[in-house]
Amino acid sequence: AELTSALDACAAVDLNALSGADVAAMLIDLRAASNRLEVEIARVVRAADQAELWRSAGATSMEVWLAGETHTTVRTARDQVRLAGTLAAAPLVAEKMRSGELSVDNARLLGAVVGHEAFADGAVGLVELAGGAPRDTKRELERWLATVDSQGESAREVALRLKRYLQLTPNGDGMVDLLITSAWSGIHGFHSGRMFIISSGVPGRAPHARAQR
Repeated sequence: AELTSALDACAAVDLNALSGADVAAMLIDLRAASNRLEVEIARVVRAADQAELWRSAGATSMEVWLAGETHTTVRTARDQVRLAGTLAAAPLVAEKMRSGELSVDNARLLGAVVGHEAFADGAVGLVELAGGAPRDTKRELERWLATVDSQGESAREVALRLKRYLQLTPNGDGMVDLLITSAWSGIHGFHSGRMFIISSGVPGRAPHARAQR
């Protein structure tokens, strides 16, 4: 009721009687209020999704149910459901939207990274980066993803090299023979092989290293 009254009061304003500065200020205030409203809509959408209201209504998904109930496209409903998930997973994003520091467009862009395992460590900085134009936010997030994913890619490359140069053979003593080619021979190869065994989940076995040219 209070929200409806506030909107009615806003609709009653004679915009032609306002100065340009007043119109601009009103526009900015309304956009900020719109962001806060989006946060609350997302919170309710999340609650409806978790309660599986769509299932009891006979819909095939939350998106389909929401689209039908609100007379929007499934794509629009899907965006709302994703935003709801983003804000639930990252309360800081919701907080910044409420305060007007983060637009709904940038919050949606952040939705692409909130599920990343490295997001928690960089959340504050990433949200700060998302305070500008969506185009800039998209570029900064892509740059961040390239950085953190390149670290994971390096680890995968090392694992592939280890598989190429190492041969693990369980022996009858409950141990593992580690055959290392010349490219990985020496102490570096031994330690790399040992870590490879550990990461490969070979329980209760220690490596016996021997090099082969």
